[in-house]
Amino acid sequence: MLRNIRDLLEKRTMLILSVLNNRRPLSFMIAIAVFSTFFVGQQKVEAQANQRMMKMRHFSYKAGEAYEVKNWDEAIRYFGLLTKLVPFSSSIQYNLACCHALNGQPEQAIDALGKS
Repeated sequence: MLRNIRDLLEKRTMLILSVLNNRRPLSFMIAIAVFSTFFVGQQKVEAQANQRMMKMRHFSYKAGEAYEVKNWDEAIRYFGLLTKLVPFSSSIQYNLACCHALNGQPEQAIDALGKS
């Protein structure tokens, strides 16, 4: 992904240089506006992805910790939060189903297994 961003930045730089060589100030301003919008937007997307990844790591760690000490309610809570972040992960759904089963909640366990 970094290489794609670098390639895009090089293309944008070439566009700006070509505009400067042609001495078209309005085109230059448009090129700068497009470049700035893309760059700021890309930074926001990367920040959101990093924040999501940090949440996933935290919830996963907490779920594993709760599972180790057999605190099923807390494990269910964190696996549930993980399923909201990664709704199509069969392994998270399976782990959630196991916690429900171990906590004596067969209906919820079957529901989670059905989603896995």
